[in-house]
Amino acid sequence: MNPKNSCKCLAGKDKRVNTVEIKKDLLLKNPNNKSQVNKRSLPFLRREGFVQKSTGHVNTSNKIKKIVGEGIKNTHKYLNERNNILISNILNQVKSNHPEVILKDIKISLKSKISPKAAFSADCANQIIITQADLPYVITQPGYYKVCGDLSYIPVGGPFGNGEFTAAITIIPVTGNLLENVTLDFNGFTLSQGDLTPNVYGVLFGPGFFWFADPINPSQDITISNVTIKNGTITQFSAIGVFGFNNTFGDIFGNPPTTNLPFDNLQFSDLNIFRCGTDGSGYDGSGIDLTSLAVIGSSGIIQETDPVSYTNIVIKNCKLNNCRGQSAITIFTYDNVVIRNTQANGLTTTQNIFLSCFAYYLIGRNLQMFKCYGNKVSDLDPLALGGQCGGINCNSGSNVYLENCQFNSTFGLSDVIVNNNLSLLINAIFVNCQFNNNSGGISVVTVAGVHASDNMDQTGHGSGYKFLNCQFNGTSISPDNTERGFL
Repeated sequence: MNPKNSCKCLAGKDKRVNTVEIKKDLLLKNPNNKSQVNKRSLPFLRREGFVQKSTGHVNTSNKIKKIVGEGIKNTHKYLNERNNILISNILNQVKSNHPEVILKDIKISLKSKISPKAAFSADCANQIIITQADLPYVITQPGYYKVCGDLSYIPVGGPFGNGEFTAAITIIPVTGNLLENVTLDFNGFTLSQGDLTPNVYGVLFGPGFFWFADPINPSQDITISNVTIKNGTITQFSAIGVFGFNNTFGDIFGNPPTTNLPFDNLQFSDLNIFRCGTDGSGYDGSGIDLTSLAVIGSSGIIQETDPVSYTNIVIKNCKLNNCRGQSAITIFTYDNVVIRNTQANGLTTTQNIFLSCFAYYLIGRNLQMFKCYGNKVSDLDPLALGGQCGGINCNSGSNVYLENCQFNSTFGLSDVIVNNNLSLLINAIFVNCQFNNNSGGISVVTVAGVHASDNMDQTGHGSGYKFLNCQFNGTSISPDNTERGFL
């Protein structure tokens, strides 16, 4: 790869972080400085007529016109800008916490312990077992791996030597590009983070951001298939409980997409993932986050022929409660997702980095959800101008079916819309679902049970919505609201 074509955020022959280029070309400023984070929304608001250029005051009439007539903004543009936000946020954290680091030298040394050990009990006999002494543990071969005791991970190593961007358990091939047929059974035990190191994951599958980190040479393509994670508790991780990053769609160093191959047939069952994530961390999700840098076309809708990052995903009988950050469950670009009997309640943020805070953030095609809950989402960021929050955001997809689901009691302090975002869907059916008791604070503009909008400059538009025996009750706005917000 020609060094001139490498990431703009890396300057000069030694590829040190170039903070000038970060500030100029990428959207997000230092996440540790709240005022900087939220300033990034002002150019957009002024450009769209939401804020008067001369006085800085909110232009309510223009806001309402934009929201009702044209939608909040171009959905596909937002979804693709979200990639820049993710990249810049990670690189800014590197620069802020490790100004001395030269990024080209970032490597994560493997610590693979895959040999079977003597079992502690009959329940663990004839299995590849994982104990406290084995952490951090790297799964590099197919097999059935079983945890045989509570695990507390004190982060070590990693690209900066201080434990950041590491995981307690990593699932990744080290010979070849494919790892398949892995089961990780927590056997009823708990995996937790034992200190306050930032950017730490419970379970990582795939390369993450820095496993094959080299800004000059493209990252090694990794594909994961037929992986099951089940039957345990994951808690108190500063970044994400379970994290997957598909780097075949590009990496954070600016290397372009390569094979665009999906991670396939991933199953998560009987997991209790709670109190994971950190405000302002800038990750898409904090409970289960399956993400990539995939790009959505000009239609704003993921078409049947578009490559996606994840295929055939099942989440069942899981609880992802009281997480912090942008979402409890994220799957960014998928085909065929089924979520059953799953809770994602109590998501909270005070720094809405992506201006999008939803219990479920699901962007793709062919989605089924049964008896799922995304209640009591709270966006408490007073400067989240232009933001949204709600129980579910499944826009820009097709063939969506939800039955017996609840997305109630979302609160947004200052968002443009407190809602459940169903924009740009084709063929969406909701049966016996609840979208009740959403409420807004002193600066919110709109509160709704559900919201769907298009922009006229997009070639794709939502169609085929059907709501059967659903509820949309109890929306409210604070009597002290200063924006003349409406329901």
